[in-house]
This record gives sequence, structure tokens and C-alpha cells, in this order.
Amino acid sequence: MSTFTNRIFCFWMNDGDLPEVRRRNLNLLISNCGVEVQLITKYNLSDWILEESPLHPSFEFLSEVHQSDYLRCYFMHHYGGGYSDIKNVHGSWIGFFKFLKNTDKFDVVGYQEQHPDHIANTMLDDFEPTDNSTLKMNYNLLIGCGAFICKPKTNFTSEWLSKVTEKLSQYYELLKKNPATHPRDHRHPSTPSSEVKYPLYWSGLLGNIFHPLSFKYSDRIIRELHYPIMHNYQ
Repeated sequence: MSTFTNRIFCFWMNDGDLPEVRRRNLNLLISNCGVEVQLITKYNLSDWILEESPLHPSFEFLSEVHQSDYLRCYFMHHYGGGYSDIKNVHGSWIGFFKFLKNTDKFDVVGYQEQHPDHIANTMLDDFEPTDNSTLKMNYNLLIGCGAFICKPKTNFTSEWLSKVTEKLSQYYELLKKNPATHPRDHRHPSTPSSEVKYPLYWSGLLGNIFHPLSFKYSDRIIRELHYPIMHNYQ
């Protein structure tokens, strides 16, 4: 059996306070989920980074969105527990935490993806483009990237962190030359390579890695978490 804290991590790497809508959603999460919610910002992040596992040197060049993508992986591997986007999430998480802690058969609880169009386009990768047709055909076995609970230091989280770290190393020089210029900065698929500045696609650090892994480890994943509200969260 696994032990980890009944705690959901949220990340906000932007400067300043949460916008009103995000603050409302965070308060709803705190009210509804039934467990501790820990907001990680650029002002308290250093309190959580382990001396033996420092942040990747590419971190400072990432957009705030991609920083969050990396951090949810880092925290799930080293600390375990829950992660949630700062969106409106209904229902208690207590039962899901209890279930995961009391089983050796599963390592992750997430919400099931609802449509093949929601699956990341893994062809959008400069170093390891892969066909995502198998993922699309098996979308119902995959979980979404916006909310989940993970046991720490499992094969799933180890491989997740390893692949994200590898991707950050591959893009390091490009990121160093072309760091993010705004919080949601990302490379657009239609941008000619000669005009590319910030090099990472929107799903480059999260969906492109998380979706294939959730398929690989689908027999270790429960897909019953509440589906997040995907509108009116900006």
C-alpha cells in the first residue's frame, strides 16, 4: 500500500495575484474536494524543490503554462497526491484518495478523455514525432491532463519525469535563445520553421508525453475522477 498526503497541488506561475475567475475556481475546489489544496506560486516554489532534484535549467526560459506542465510532473513524482488546473471541479476527492492508498493494483486516478480530438498531436515534436492514430482509436483508455491523483515514485511518474526532463534537455539551447515572452507563449503548428521563436508546441511538455504514458499504463489507471468544467475559467 502507498502513503502520501491527501493534498491537491495547483500552480500559478504568473506574476501577481490570481484573477477573480481563477480565485473563484480555487475557492470552489477548496470547498468541494474535501482535502488540502496547496497553491504553488513563484514566491513559494523554492520551498518545495528538493536539493537532490533541482529544477531543470530550461525552467527559467519556459512560458508560465509550460512551467506548470513541468511542475505537475515534478510534484506528482516526488510528492504524489492530487493535481488540478484552477478550474471549476465538482465533487469530493476523498474517496479517490482513500481508494488509491488502499490498492496495489492502481497507481493513478484521472478523468477519462471524452473524444479522440482531445488527444495530443504527438507529430508536433521536433525530435521524436510519432503517429497518434493508436491513441485516438483508444481515447477512452486515456486520462486528461487537467486533474488527477498519483502515487509518488511509480513507474508511471518515473517515466513521465524522465521523458519531460529529456524533452527539456533537447530544447534547452533553443529555449535559451528564444525564451517565452508571455505566459501562454507556444509555437503554432502553422508557423514556418524559419520564423519560429519560442520553440515548444502547446502540448509539447504535457499531452504529447502524458497521453502516450496513460495508454501504456492504462491497466494501472482508474478513469473515474470528476470531469473538470472546461469553460469560463480565464
